[in-house]
Amino acid sequence: MPASRSESAQSVTTPRLLQTVTTGKLQPRRLITHRFPLDDIMRAYDVFANAAHEKTLKVVLIN
Repeated sequence: MPASRSESAQSVTTPRLLQTVTTGKLQPRRLITHRFPLDDIMRAYDVFANAAHEKTLKVVLIN
């Protein structure tokens, strides 16, 4: 079975993304808008589900 378009794109974009992060051209920490402890996972999900209203870009769960 041939790879889907998303699988093909991912095989190209993931290495490129990792290279961009590794070289410092992209700083992923600047994309994180919300951090929640793992115990607060439902609140984190609600914030992500309402991303436009909450002005959410990336949500990170921390332990």
